[in-house]
Amino acid sequence: MYLPEHQAYALLRRFGVLTPAYHLIKQFDKEALLADLSFERAFVKVRLCEGEEREVHEVASKEEAVAIVEQAFAMNTSPEEVLIVPAISLESRYYLALSILKKRGIELVASLDDGLPLSEREKEHLLFREEVFERGRLHPFQIRRLLSRLGITKDRERIGKIIEKIVAAFFYFDSTFLEIAPFGCTEDGNFVALNVQMEVDENARFRQKDIFRLVRKRVEEMVLGGNIGCMANGKGLSAATCDLIRRSGKVPSSPLTVERNIESIVQGLKKLDQEAGVEKIFINLFTGLFNCETIAKALKKWVKSKKAHKPIVIRFEGTGATKACALLKNLSKDIMATTSLKEAVMEL
Repeated sequence: MYLPEHQAYALLRRFGVLTPAYHLIKQFDKEALLADLSFERAFVKVRLCEGEEREVHEVASKEEAVAIVEQAFAMNTSPEEVLIVPAISLESRYYLALSILKKRGIELVASLDDGLPLSEREKEHLLFREEVFERGRLHPFQIRRLLSRLGITKDRERIGKIIEKIVAAFFYFDSTFLEIAPFGCTEDGNFVALNVQMEVDENARFRQKDIFRLVRKRVEEMVLGGNIGCMANGKGLSAATCDLIRRSGKVPSSPLTVERNIESIVQGLKKLDQEAGVEKIFINLFTGLFNCETIAKALKKWVKSKKAHKPIVIRFEGTGATKACALLKNLSKDIMATTSLKEAVMEL
């Protein structure tokens, strides 16, 4: 399971590893946060979704950073995270990574961070490897050997202890992969973990309850908090519907994906009607062989059985869509049915 970078920072700090200051930008409070920004140079890191590569933009002004953030939130897919990290001057840069190998156990890989791709460093024999034989620690001779290969001659004992802390954090948090690129030395001699990627073993939920609780909260923050209940038949259509709601200036709540059958659709409507925080419901249904008119009859029956319900906007597309809209046309002033996606979004 991939961890957002700011959460990886927090875990490393618990082991005494220095990490940079940053600004975490979220949709609901981005205006206030962007207004308070102050820096001369920074890096804007955007990750659209889990598993995708980050987009890293170096900016020389607050205005450039704001433009990138606004563009990220205006895209069809809302970003999983946007971090703004003020730039730090470094005297030297190193690469550190820990990973689990199938046959050899845990391996620490290190090199100078000289801008070459890892594949090129491998070809030039510039990647230095150490196996972690004992759980959670390297032998002193391994650390001395590693520091010598990296050309580190000053303050070796302190730097060695920092590497030991990074290895200990890897084991303590049941990590399967940890990469720090760069692991940099600042002008005042401090080592800081700048760009961090970290993954935690999914099977370690019972040991890492706090981490998985944070991740669950992050997922909820990404999709909850809006007042427009969103329902569609299909994951792709659900995601696209949420994007349409956002682009209209509204914020969707957790998207609900239902099956292409009447019972599932009616149960989904009931769930959204009872969900706290939802003020209006948007249903986007696309059917093929299944008749929209049959769905409309079931929804009509449910609406009549309710004394009060939240306003509903329904968009039908497919077999019998026009007849389905006619069935619901005069049912209630709080229900609007249409075959036009544009009209449906305008009613939100």
